[in-house]
Amino acid sequence: MNWWHELSLADWRKHEKQGDHWLPFQQYLRKFAETQFEYPGGEGRGIVTCAGGSLLPGAYIALKRLRLLGYEGPVELWHLGLGEMSDAWRKTFDALEVRSRDALLERAAHPIHKLAGWQLKMYAIVLSAFRELLFLDADNAPLQNPGNLFEAASYAEHGCLFWPDRERHGPEHSLWDIWDVPYRDEPQHETGQMVIDRERCWRALQVAMHANEWAEFHYRFSHG
Repeated sequence: MNWWHELSLADWRKHEKQGDHWLPFQQYLRKFAETQFEYPGGEGRGIVTCAGGSLLPGAYIALKRLRLLGYEGPVELWHLGLGEMSDAWRKTFDALEVRSRDALLERAAHPIHKLAGWQLKMYAIVLSAFRELLFLDADNAPLQNPGNLFEAASYAEHGCLFWPDRERHGPEHSLWDIWDVPYRDEPQHETGQMVIDRERCWRALQVAMHANEWAEFHYRFSHG
């Protein structure tokens, strides 16, 4: 996989002590801008979700409802290890024609510095078998068949589709300096549902994966 592992926490903390908090990441962005990331492939459209342990009943309700609403496409359900997915639960999801994918097994081939709850969402999107996907949180129950979202005009134009969250980052927020972009008065976007064309958005997904991999730094300023 393409994301980088070159920046250690020691690099961040050294520059923080010197007062230049964001220099390591801005250096990373400049280096990133010169890099060509090759899209690794993926075919078709599908739905991706993450769940395990106590979240499995909610995921079952959401995915069962998807089938009852007429969604017949493929679905991937990502989890973290056998401790989060018993054989009984796996068979239950198999009956819904949902493919269970163990991220800890994938990690052997695609190493990542940190992999936990929020990181799993981006990890699943980056490693999904689909080119185009609708990501749904496990507690996100649809009211109608969401398959038509792939036909939305804004998705066709941009290759992604997001929904606004309730909060905004004000002009004083550190993220504008960290990412070296001008302030924009706009809402944060909700990550409980996202439509993404992985091929068109591959470079952006690499940045997002990096920010989640180094959660010890980035989660101090954002919620994943």
